Amino acid sequence: MAKLSEFIPKAFASTWRAALNSNILNIVEKGGRGSGKSSDIAHIITQLLMRYAVNAVGIRYVDNTLEQSIYEQMKWVLKSKA
Repeated sequence: MAKLSEFIPKAFASTWRAALNSNILNIVEKGGRGSGKSSDIAHIITQLLMRYAVNAVGIRYVDNTLEQSIYEQMKWVLKSKA
């Protein structure tokens, strides 16, 4: 099995640690378009789903393109891990 560090840059290591911390309920990532936030967060969510018996819900705050954004991003991550 590949390590998460092979998929996400070091800049998101703190995000991964925060995701594992049960005392942290919300994580906000800042960055412009193309900064990799969506891809890296999708990798982190996938890791959490694989490691723990949890469910995930994707919510898009702006616009109504949930299927084109979150769904496609998660599909891409799952294919890249196969």
